[in-house]
Amino acid sequence: MKFSAQVPDVPALLSGTEVQVAKSVTAGMRDVTGGLKQDLRADVVAAGLGQRLANTWRGLTFPKTGESIEASAYLYSNAAKLIDAFDRGVTITAKNGKFLAIPTPDAGVRQVSKRRAKG
Repeated sequence: MKFSAQVPDVPALLSGTEVQVAKSVTAGMRDVTGGLKQDLRADVVAAGLGQRLANTWRGLTFPKTGESIEASAYLYSNAAKLIDAFDRGVTITAKNGKFLAIPTPDAGVRQVSKRRAKG
């Protein structure tokens, strides 16, 4: 009785799997980055700081093109000092320390155009 066994080429079998894993990891990092960015933006708006400040959140995913098993992401804000100040509860004061004007809806809106003022 003779037995024969064949060992498959393991690197050849795993080469396709590595590509699939790299695609999955990179796609996952891109999804997580987008989701976290949306959550941070929603938190800023919910805190009453406005959509413009919320839109300062940015995200980068590496590699920028292609796929990698070691994909990574970086989230940051273009207004990091403002976000930090609101997070710590810093008191905002005027430069000369006398008055600080904060426009509110109760103040009303007054717009005087240059054309109307002359005519």
